[in-house]
Amino acid sequence: MRKIIIAVVVLAALGAATFFAMREKPDAARQAVKSVLVPLPADRLSRIEIKRHEPSQDPMDDEFITLERKGGAWGMTKPVVYPVNTAAVTKMVEALGALKTIDVISENQAKHAVLEVDDALGVEVKAFDGGKLLADFIVGVSRGDMTMVRLPGKAEVYRVQGALRATFNKSVKNLRDHAVTQLDRGSVTRVKITGPDGVFEIEKKGEGDQAKFEPVGEPLQNFDTRKADGLANALTGLTTRDFVDQPIADDASGLGEGALRVEFDAAKDGAKGTFAVLIGKALEKERQTYVKTSLSDQVFLVSSHIVARFKTKAADFARTDAQVAEQEKARKAAEEHARGHEEDAQARVAGQAGGQSIPPEILEKLKAQMAKQPKGAPQPPPPPPAHGH
Repeated sequence: MRKIIIAVVVLAALGAATFFAMREKPDAARQAVKSVLVPLPADRLSRIEIKRHEPSQDPMDDEFITLERKGGAWGMTKPVVYPVNTAAVTKMVEALGALKTIDVISENQAKHAVLEVDDALGVEVKAFDGGKLLADFIVGVSRGDMTMVRLPGKAEVYRVQGALRATFNKSVKNLRDHAVTQLDRGSVTRVKITGPDGVFEIEKKGEGDQAKFEPVGEPLQNFDTRKADGLANALTGLTTRDFVDQPIADDASGLGEGALRVEFDAAKDGAKGTFAVLIGKALEKERQTYVKTSLSDQVFLVSSHIVARFKTKAADFARTDAQVAEQEKARKAAEEHARGHEEDAQARVAGQAGGQSIPPEILEKLKAQMAKQPKGAPQPPPPPPAHGH
């Protein structure tokens, strides 16, 4: 009997040990998975390195991109030194700050290519704090809100929270700031265009809301002030499609002597200055035109459709009497439409109020509200009936 009791106790002890071992092993495994990639605080990040395959280039080529934070601002330092697309880099920093490993999806090395975590298709990301490597992982395919990730030299493929593929698979071109001129909108006060058709200059005259562009020199019949405003605003927010980083001769780009020159007075971050945009040759097939500015030595390829706005002359700003009449007709039609919309709204409010009279001061407030509302916007509720009616 005593031997039986001892055997039962031993078996119970073994069972308990097995139970606790089985329970602790999964917990340890889960903790190991969670520690593979952990959130990286933004203030610890000083450098991000990206190695990616570029399908549009030679199949054997890879892009090596380095982004660095200096003085609180991020910039590209390799393969070119250039300001970055702030929104794109901010998403990268946010993604690194929210890293979360969910589980192991595969331990089969043969599946690396399918999951795009192999060396040919994967996007390798390294994050640094000064000279300290904080993380090194290969981003694969994203499925829903999960992304397949592998550590270099390892067979395991993990599921990580977030669509990381779209965030980190950015080309050098896409990560660069595409602004050609980034000036204060509405700050242009003078534009001078010098080109094959001679010199044409406009200048803003008047004060405040009454200020408007007028031609300098001989007056123009029915001068188109709206077109002048469009030209001025386009100069402050010019963007590029692509960048020309290799040296290019003036005769090839058309940016040498004789290039169309647009000189203008404007403000950058509140500081007034004089700037210039040079318009070169057009690449007809690509529908792009070589452009350079006085702000840097960078040569850009800007949409020819945008550049066409700057290839203008004095006669382009003179409207005919027929054009003026047509624009005036359109303006009056728009006013009539707006007036009818306001009258209909007022009638609806009056009907909702049960035909009761509305105090003049309340009616004026309603009119002001209606005037500010776009067409189709919900109308304000009717006012309470006036006392004594």
